[in-house]
Amino acid sequence: MMIVEIFADFAPNFLFEFFDKYQTNVARLHQEEVTSIKVALNQARAGEESLRNNLSENYNMIIEFQRERNDIRNELEKNIRENNLKSYLVQEEIRSFQDSIFELKEKIGRKKEKIREFKRVLKEGEFQLTCLGF
Repeated sequence: MMIVEIFADFAPNFLFEFFDKYQTNVARLHQEEVTSIKVALNQARAGEESLRNNLSENYNMIIEFQRERNDIRNELEKNIRENNLKSYLVQEEIRSFQDSIFELKEKIGRKKEKIREFKRVLKEGEFQLTCLGF
């Protein structure tokens, strides 16, 4: 019976020590896993925050680029309208000058005709005066 008593004394202590060590190891492994998960979670959160900041900066840059593009487009359209207006005004001014030149040429032609008529009348008058003896 001696062996049974020794075994009876030894077995419970061995089993309790084994399960205590097992539980301690499991708790340590669990704590290490929890710690590594917390570290990974903190890193993931930091990465997420960094990504959010980058996305926010990129979004703000996109908005700014769109504003600049719209400003440039509006300025370009304004310049095109102004150039078209200036071109139209220049063409109208050229047309007006051409009309004025045409009218002035007609007036010059009429004046030249009047001058010829006056010269003819003057020659006729001189002729009549010479015929009359003056």
